[in-house]
Formats: sequence, structure tokens, C-alpha cells
Amino acid sequence: MLINKAGQYDVIVVGGGLSGMHAAIESSRHGARVAIISKKKTGKSGASVVSKSIHRFSPKDPSFKRTYQNKALEAGRFVNDRALMEVLIDNGSDSVENLLSYLPKLHLNKNSLDYLLSSNTAYHNPKKGIFLTSKIREYIENLASISIHDGFTGVEIMTKNNSVCGLIVENNNELQYFSAKCIILATGGYAYIYRETSTTNDETGDGIAMALRKGLQLTDMEFVQFYPYRVVSPAIHDIFPNLFSEGAIFLNEKNERFMADFPKQELENRDILAREIFKQKEVFLNIDNCPLSYLLRESPEL
Repeated sequence: MLINKAGQYDVIVVGGGLSGMHAAIESSRHGARVAIISKKKTGKSGASVVSKSIHRFSPKDPSFKRTYQNKALEAGRFVNDRALMEVLIDNGSDSVENLLSYLPKLHLNKNSLDYLLSSNTAYHNPKKGIFLTSKIREYIENLASISIHDGFTGVEIMTKNNSVCGLIVENNNELQYFSAKCIILATGGYAYIYRETSTTNDETGDGIAMALRKGLQLTDMEFVQFYPYRVVSPAIHDIFPNLFSEGAIFLNEKNERFMADFPKQELENRDILAREIFKQKEVFLNIDNCPLSYLLRESPEL
């Protein structure tokens, strides 16, 4: 099959979600010519768009850092990649604050949430991921050093003399070749392969497959988190954990609050909550005790 040459760049970012766009912006700030390759529309792809765009990050208080780290290790059953976790904890706060340079409407809060550590939060109003990602795309569209290529699927990483030299992509049943000295894979996970999933339909593991074919090491691929906060009837809709701080509870077919005896109740670590949900014959979301004003403001779909 004929492969057409499509362009030459310093950096190719594969993935049009929040991490991919952020990687493109940071690469551009260091003087690189960047191409974003996205299977769907950049800023409207990946799991970023379905988040509530609340980003919790550790402030620089050393005591908070230790507590945050211990909680993360506990949630990860102590098999966490500690080096990566240190990077997140040490740099997460600054990274979120850097968004203010091009997202002036990003709100930073220091509210204590009763189901978390006292934590900083960052969010964009309205509190939906799409409003955050679309604003970042608008910012990127005004950067001459970043080129967006929507509707392109990464197929194969190309190398020469054991160094990256480019990427083969597919668009409208045609193969094209982008040359670059660096490729950043920001394609997310592969949870859309499951019949029951709350992720977006472009999360099919393309980047993971490309890395595997090129002989790169993959780690902990069996660790897929199933998001347990989801209504499936009368309509399928994700719900967000803070709903349970406002009075929502889970009940089983016996009208029992089956999470009542757990320390964090419905806000337990997601692996624990998912297992307990699986044990029940039926599970119901009860919002009788939630203030109507809160529901109308934060979860009007319920």
C-alpha cells in the first residue's frame, strides 16, 4: 500500500485528550514544532471529556505530602510506581496552577471535603470535562507551532538505528507518514473492549498496541479500574463521588445500606466498593437525603 508523506515535526503527540494537549503545549514552549494526532476531535476525545474536571493535587506542605503519599500507597495496595507517584505529588500543584496562564477561568479552591484529605481542588465552571478540554483546544489553535490532525489513528511507530524517526497513521483508509524525532503516546487505556464500560469509544488501546509491537515494556496491564459510580436504569449515567457527601447512599435488594460498616462507607476505595456492589443481587441509588438545591446545581440529570 502507498504511504504518503504528511509532514515533518520535532514532536508527535498521539492522543487528543487532556494529557496529550498538555504535552503538546509544554513541548511547544520548549521550542518544538508539534503535531497532535487524534482519532477523534482533539479536545473532545478520551476519558478527559467525561470527567467532572475536578483535579485534586497535593500542596507543598510536607506533612500533607506524607499523608497524601500514604493514602495513595494504601489505595494502590503498595504496588504503586513510587518514582512516578513522587513526580505527581511534587509537581502536581504547579502543573495545575500553570493552567491559569491560558485558562483564566479555572477556579482554585482550598475547601476541605469530608471524604478526602483536606485538599486543593481545581475546576472549570460548568463542572464538566468537555468545558475544560475544549478551552485548551481553543488555546492550542492560536499556537503556530502546534498542528492538529483530527481523524487520524496511529498505526506504527517507525525507527531507524534504534531511534524514533516517525509515525505511520491511518486516515480515511489511507496511510500517511509523519516524521519526528520524538513521539509521545497519550492515547489512554483500553477499557472500551469491555461490554460494560463508562469510558469513551476511542479508548481501545491503540497506543499500548503500538508500544508493544515496538518491544517497549508494559507494566501492570491487568490493573483496569471499573468506575463503580454509575446509574444504569432508567438511563445510563455516571454519578460523582461528592454526591455521597451530600446524603446519597447505596441500598441493596433488601433495602440494606451494604456499605454502612466500611470506614468510608460509599466513598471507600473503588476496588473495595466495586467488589461489594458485585456481591449484591441489585443495587439502588437513594438520593432522598440530598438537598434539592445541590442536585439541581451539580446533578440535574438525576
